[in-house]
Amino acid sequence: MRPTKKVLIFKHSRTWSGDRCSAWFESNGYQVEWCYPCEGQSLPDPDRFAAAVIFGGRNSANDREAWIAEEHRWIERCLKSDCHFLGICLGGQILARVLGAEVSTHADNLTEIGFVDIVPSEHAGECQSLPLKLFQWHREGFELPSDSTLLCSSERFPNQAFRHNSNVYGLQFHPEVNHSVIRQWFARNTDYESEGLDAASRARHLDYAKRNDDSITDWFSGFLGRWLEKT
Repeated sequence: MRPTKKVLIFKHSRTWSGDRCSAWFESNGYQVEWCYPCEGQSLPDPDRFAAAVIFGGRNSANDREAWIAEEHRWIERCLKSDCHFLGICLGGQILARVLGAEVSTHADNLTEIGFVDIVPSEHAGECQSLPLKLFQWHREGFELPSDSTLLCSSERFPNQAFRHNSNVYGLQFHPEVNHSVIRQWFARNTDYESEGLDAASRARHLDYAKRNDDSITDWFSGFLGRWLEKT
């Protein structure tokens, strides 16, 4: 029998901690198991888990690294099981590729870094009550997979979140990161000055993160709860 309170989270770096996602699982009685595929760890059977989440990372879903290919194959297995799946940023891009959609850079080589305006679609559902801005850090985006529902958009990357079937989601934005995590990311990515992320904009993003921490946490907590209730 599939465990009902066990969750697998794929993470692609050990240099930051304190995300909203694992905190919600743990506070709601779930056992969280971490997996680091980029370190060569073997990927466990998805049938051992009620749900799985793949976080973001520096790599591209189009990269040829062996562990990227392993994640592709693992998601294919996950989609054939009853395991709920959530892909965030890189995780959402790999999911989109598994579902046959293209992942690519912006036509004008634009990026999204920092808090970006998000607009719900007419079929937004669980994204209808999204906060106005959510944190982003990416230079690639995904096309909308076939047989999937677009949930929300942004100006530069119109495919920001989609639902596939009833319990599979891909997100481009980062609702899992709070102001503490954003501060950690800024500290270890000082080479992004060329992206327009100077000291003043970093301070503005951190201030926004602090002021809106409760509203983003409330939305993401509700999203996770509704996602895991689906069959």
